[in-house]
Amino acid sequence: MALRRLYAFEQAAAAEVFGSRLDCRRVRVWEQTPWPNWLDTAGRWLLRRPPRAPGVHNAVALGNWCCFPVQLPAASEPLALGWLIHELAHAWQFQQLGWRYLWLALRAQQQAGERVYDYGGAENLLRCRAQGATLQHFNVEQQAAILQHYYQLRCTAQDTAAYAPFARDVRG
Repeated sequence: MALRRLYAFEQAAAAEVFGSRLDCRRVRVWEQTPWPNWLDTAGRWLLRRPPRAPGVHNAVALGNWCCFPVQLPAASEPLALGWLIHELAHAWQFQQLGWRYLWLALRAQQQAGERVYDYGGAENLLRCRAQGATLQHFNVEQQAAILQHYYQLRCTAQDTAAYAPFARDVRG
């Protein structure tokens, strides 16, 4: 169970999404710790939700700590860093809102269940932006998913037009 700072390639990936708005010096990554999966299993049991599929893992961000039950991918797998970007979005939320972000995440998960990450896809992002919505229009899990997908689309040279305005909301 390794606790560490972000590697240089992870900081570079974070800068693509968050610019200077995420203080990477404060972020810690805790890999190969089983408790995020245990927490997910307990939460699913309490809320009477089906278990996750075998081999699917759950990460948790607590403040500036991003906790993963497995080792994260190497620099040679930039697309796989989307999971880290998602958790770094929660670290960014913590740096903006304090511990309130955790309450917002828990409340969103309780209210939306499995749909908590569903922001409606690129078409909905375009529609929402045309109506004046910013990233703050979405719940904190949807925000993290939007930023994750923005990063993954950039890594594969796909169209980010629907996502880029929301990423700019982060960078200010």
